[in-house]
Amino acid sequence: MTTWAPAVRQRTSLELIDPSGTFAPISATLGYDPQQDPYAVTAGFTVGECDVVWTFARDLLIEGLREPSGDGDVHVWPAVDDRDVRVVVLELNSPDGSALLQARTAEVERFLDQSLRSVPHGAEGRHLDLDALVHRLLDD
Repeated sequence: MTTWAPAVRQRTSLELIDPSGTFAPISATLGYDPQQDPYAVTAGFTVGECDVVWTFARDLLIEGLREPSGDGDVHVWPAVDDRDVRVVVLELNSPDGSALLQARTAEVERFLDQSLRSVPHGAEGRHLDLDALVHRLLDD
């Protein structure tokens, strides 16, 4: 059985870290839509002329606040930046390239708190519409 829960969107600033260690600020949107996938979050941002959206497990982001997490294309870990501010580092890898980004931990915690108010940890299954998921998979 699925139940309705509100989606969460939060504009935030990320810093793109290039290979030389230079930081470039980029605007991003963190998203959580339990009607689409109650287990996943998204990070969307614009790179050049392209809009990029990464989808990964909400649990990965939650765990990455405390300890290094991730085994696949997305890795998340806590750190402290050069201004002594707590940050969360996101490493995104794809066949087209990779990116190293950081966000202030307080911003990520605020987003995750909102998502957990929408759908508490462990309650995701009550928001999963299996019929819609099967339909989407068969249409793709």
